[in-house]
Amino acid sequence: MERDQREELKQASRRILAIFAFVVVIALGVFGSLALASAIPNVFSGMASAIGSVFTPDGDDNGTTPTVDEVITISAPQVTVNEGTPFIISWNHEGKTTEGVYTVRYDCVDDIAFTSPTRSRSEVEVSCNTPFNVGSTNSTSFTPTSDQGEGETEVRFYVEYTPNNETVSTVADDETVTIARVDTTPSGDAGGTTGGGTTITTPITGPVSDPNGFVDLSVSLVAVGVVNTSTNQFFTVAVPSRSAINQRIAVQFEVKNLGTKTSPTWRFTANLPTGQSYVYNSPTQSALQPGQSIIYTLAFDNFINTTSGTVTVNVDPSNIVAESNENNNRLVRVIQTNP
Repeated sequence: MERDQREELKQASRRILAIFAFVVVIALGVFGSLALASAIPNVFSGMASAIGSVFTPDGDDNGTTPTVDEVITISAPQVTVNEGTPFIISWNHEGKTTEGVYTVRYDCVDDIAFTSPTRSRSEVEVSCNTPFNVGSTNSTSFTPTSDQGEGETEVRFYVEYTPNNETVSTVADDETVTIARVDTTPSGDAGGTTGGGTTITTPITGPVSDPNGFVDLSVSLVAVGVVNTSTNQFFTVAVPSRSAINQRIAVQFEVKNLGTKTSPTWRFTANLPTGQSYVYNSPTQSALQPGQSIIYTLAFDNFINTTSGTVTVNVDPSNIVAESNENNNRLVRVIQTNP
């Protein structure tokens, strides 16, 4: 009897322990679930942060690179230009996607006209409000002329670009140049008497020349290319052909006064790579004001029968002009050619 009672007490103790163990397991499970649930938002937050930091290339929302607008920007003299003094109109063309030609025109003004140099350095008249074809070059020279009295006149210039095989320009820009007319009519003296002297009035314009300053003529390459023999227009070509029809190999270079004093008149020579050795001697060139420059185009036939030839330009070769620096008066350029 006592044995049976002891056996029942043992079984009851086992059931109590089992129940307690089950309660502990459930409690631990609930605590673990709560801990996991509190950690889950941080896990997803970290994933979202990582996704938001994925690298994408610069550009539009779809990852493409934005296109560059096609723009022409003109550079023209910002100071008044004297009648009879050449000046340069140049331009920068950004976003260019196809080859074509540039034209320059200017508004008609009653008392101002312009000329521009040809391949042979002779001046041709440029009609107003008429596109003047300059080919693929990015600059050209103009010289203002007038038969009127003294004064200043503003003239607006336009540069337009037309792609090949098109008839309408696709991009353009404009800029105003101020021209000073010079009155060379004889006049009496300031008191109104009719004395024996005459007076020539010349406006002081442009960069001021320092009489105690210095002259520094420099020469630099602009481009290598060809000149069309029918239109006398220059086209930039990296490696021109020696035997192309209706074309002459050409080189463009710029002479500039880097000094602070207006130069005297000057000359230059050019050794050209022709079949027979030839040296071009320029006529006397106009004085250059401080900072003023001019671009020349030299075209020639009978390129030597090799793949390359050397053009050498010497500014003031006889050292007649007193300069602060003689080391920038010489340009040497090797031209590579195709047959």
